[in-house]
Amino acid sequence: MAVVDANFETLGQLVYDRLSEDFPRILLYAEFVDDGVLSTSLFYQTSNGGLYYADPDPEYVEDDDAIDKELFNLQKVFDEDVKALEFEIRGDRFSTRIVYADEFDNDIDRSARTDAALRRCFGHTSAHYKSL
Repeated sequence: MAVVDANFETLGQLVYDRLSEDFPRILLYAEFVDDGVLSTSLFYQTSNGGLYYADPDPEYVEDDDAIDKELFNLQKVFDEDVKALEFEIRGDRFSTRIVYADEFDNDIDRSARTDAALRRCFGHTSAHYKSL
């Protein structure tokens, strides 16, 4: 068995590095779609309570790749059967929710699962998205 070097502190630091500011609350929601395929969403709440989606940005491709790599490392630590992970940061504390295949709701689409994660973390789903 290969030893995998992965931990939540590293993931937390990578998320902080990805966002250019400290925010009171952050949620990284990730779904492991297939082998080697990951779908992530990063949300943050500002001090005035606004909830925002951190859009993928070509400037942060390396940061996003490092986050993805750490998520895959964590999946290997817990079990290849992990289908989703919610990583919430509040100040200097974090919490996680790991969803295994037997708990994963395939009957709803990804946006509904993301909304459920937002509700658990922030109490609502009204995030601001950049208009394209």
